[in-house]
Amino acid sequence: MPPEMKVPAGSGRGPDARSAHGLSIKTMVPTECDTRTSRATNRTLTQSPFNDTAVTYHMRGWHPFPLWDREAPDGLQARGKKNPPAGVTGREGVNATREQIEGWRDSGRSFNIGSRMPENVIVIDIDAYHGGLETIDELESKLGSLPGTFFVCHRGDGSAHRYYRVPGKRVWKNPGKGVDILHWGWRYAVMPPSIHPDTSQAYTWYGANGSKIANQAGPRIDQLPMLPKAWRDYLDTGKDPNAKAAKVDLASVEVRELLTAWASYDGPCPHMMDALREALATTTGGRHDVCMRAQMKIIRYGEAGHSGAGTAMKALRSWFFDALGKDRDPSSEWVRGFTNATQRIAASPTPEDRKGCMEVVVLPPLDVIVIGGQA
Repeated sequence: MPPEMKVPAGSGRGPDARSAHGLSIKTMVPTECDTRTSRATNRTLTQSPFNDTAVTYHMRGWHPFPLWDREAPDGLQARGKKNPPAGVTGREGVNATREQIEGWRDSGRSFNIGSRMPENVIVIDIDAYHGGLETIDELESKLGSLPGTFFVCHRGDGSAHRYYRVPGKRVWKNPGKGVDILHWGWRYAVMPPSIHPDTSQAYTWYGANGSKIANQAGPRIDQLPMLPKAWRDYLDTGKDPNAKAAKVDLASVEVRELLTAWASYDGPCPHMMDALREALATTTGGRHDVCMRAQMKIIRYGEAGHSGAGTAMKALRSWFFDALGKDRDPSSEWVRGFTNATQRIAASPTPEDRKGCMEVVVLPPLDVIVIGGQA
């Protein structure tokens, strides 16, 4: 591991820290996953991980689609990990057909490869840099050890995507700091042998014993171990997976017109400040989810006549972009979040007799807002 990635023993990120299946990080993350040895220097820029593996993934039960970066320099677009085709992700997404997959493969273009999760698969996404290993340790002490499984990594700090089967279509929650649960209705996974756009490392499949598997088109779904019941019970939100929130279909200009009408830039009321502080002080769960919940609360308060929604949204945006800026471009997530919130609130407006808030406070400068008890 390069000097800048070294961490002290016992910190939860060094060789002595436990992985999600009870092995040390040294065992969990093989030498091949270290940044010095996983560089994809033998790949040409015209090779396409999607074209090479998508049909095989589909035959094994996955739901693959192409990824690319339209803003990357010429020759590097195929190394992107965003811009999936419209309509193939999210709760209302439709799985790509074999015909679509072959059409993308035969388009003459190069792509990385992503996949929506099947309904009976979840991914435990462990981000070591943001405390994910410590969170897994805490959960294992309460719920029992996770069984060994197939996992994907592209860097050598213990971060990994760990794959498990679940009984069926459910809505799953993110359990804590540095750990997200990818499932059929939320996010997607970048799949091997995609090339990471920033590190030029190949995403790589490993078996439960920490050894690189021979076929980088991944395991069959039935080869994944079942997530233990205690973990399933803990992560299951109990929400109806088929429920759809009422929305008004609004064009982007209509969304912005409503936000302009609802969001004032004066001092936020105490309710608005509570919603903002709750988000900025949160240390558990994915930052995406935290931000989306805060957007919904702030915009709802604004629609109901509370003061300072614009000011609070500005502070929330600053926090969200600072939190995610080093990992990915959060712009599209931010826009989707306030668009979804606006459409849902427009579908169920606050009754007139419940509107209004007379309590107003002065928002301190952004750099002195109290976060987690620290100024």
